[in-house]
Amino acid sequence: MENPSIAGMREIKIRYALTLYQNGNVSVGKASELAGINLWEFLDILRMRNIGFRADEEHLAGELNK
Repeated sequence: MENPSIAGMREIKIRYALTLYQNGNVSVGKASELAGINLWEFLDILRMRNIGFRADEEHLAGELNK
């Protein structure tokens, strides 16, 4: 079972990254990095919280080449 304070810190990091991502300040890759989770987990969180994924061809190509 995860320590409640660790779970709380994880959620704070995720919320911070989501806010930056939603405001267009960071890419989805950078947001996942800031949240301390992998890209696929971050994309799942976007889906679960009904937050749209924004990408253009150039941005998406850059993320996929990482």
